[in-house]
Order: sequence, then C-alpha cells, then structure tokens
Amino acid sequence: TEHCLFFAGRLYDIVRFARWLEVSCYYNLLNAMGIFLCQKGRVVETGMVNTYRMFRPAFPGQRLPLKITSPALVADLPVIDGMCLKNPRGIWLFLSNRSANREAKITLEGLGAPAEHYAHAGEHPEAEFMEIKIRQQDGSLCLPPLSCVRLRYRSIG
Repeated sequence: TEHCLFFAGRLYDIVRFARWLEVSCYYNLLNAMGIFLCQKGRVVETGMVNTYRMFRPAFPGQRLPLKITSPALVADLPVIDGMCLKNPRGIWLFLSNRSANREAKITLEGLGAPAEHYAHAGEHPEAEFMEIKIRQQDGSLCLPPLSCVRLRYRSIG
C-alpha cells in the first residue's frame, strides 16, 4: 500500500511539473520499488502492477486544472492529492487519501456522475493494495484510509 500511494504521489507531481520537466527515463524515476519479484524461481506481480494499470488509460493526456483543499498530513504534504487528465477516452480524475486511519469525504463540484470508477486501498501501510468499491453519498465520494481512486467522465458538467 505505501509503495502504491508513493507511486501515485510521484505521478501527480510529474504531471503537475510536466511543463517544466522532461522525463527521459521514467523507469528510473518511478520504479524505485519493484513491480515484479522473483520468489522461489517464479516471477510474481506486486500490488504496484495494479497501480500502473489504474493510471495507464489516462496517458497520454492533457492536464486539466484541479483545485484540492486538504489538510496537511505532514509539513507540505496534503492528506488528499490528485490530478485530472483528458484524452480521447474521457476525462480522468485520480484522488488519493494518504491518511492511515481517516476516511475522507470528497465533494466533487461541477463534475456530475462519473461513467466509471476504479479504486484500491490497503488496511495498513504494509498491507496489499486491493481493489475496493467506493461509496458515493449525497454528491460526495467517501475515500477510505490509504486509498486511491480513478474516476472516468465522458465530459465535465
């Protein structure tokens, strides 16, 4: 879980700074943790594989402005982070809740209902990052602790 949320956060940063940042080898930048392990002579996928798959449909994409109001987890690291991208397949909103013990109620203003959502969470930082269902209530999204969600919209509004 902690590696998957770390990866999501670095990807959000890269997208935010893409205008000023050229990435010649994303593998060395993002693959600090292995996505495949060799165990007893077998190659085994880690939870990072599903995290890569979660983000893959949004790339390549154009970054759209996104305003997130969130308390800090520590120093200048927000509890809730995310990014929004647009490509021919839709508008993609990604959000992460870094809190280890608090659910986050997210108000999505001006977006309407998503065409689909896909989410993962872990029970604690060392736990496996597993696919989950996200609760939606009263126009808000409830993100459990240590979670990441992908929302796809056909259009905004």
